[in-house]
Amino acid sequence: AQWGGLEPFTLDRLRVTFDKAINVNTFTSGDIVSFVGPGGSISTSYQITAVSGGGNKVFDIVFGVQRG
Repeated sequence: AQWGGLEPFTLDRLRVTFDKAINVNTFTSGDIVSFVGPGGSISTSYQITAVSGGGNKVFDIVFGVQRG
């Protein structure tokens, strides 16, 4: 996985890569058990999008900004 944030020293997204294609209509925030950041649990209101050109193997998961 790769991580990043829009501001310095923040985290608000992960890019995950699977070894085979995932059905984009069935990969939802309900499939994520939990994320834990520096302030504790991260909200379950994730935005999940398939990355263009990723063959439905690469997804961006965006969530509330985390600061450490």
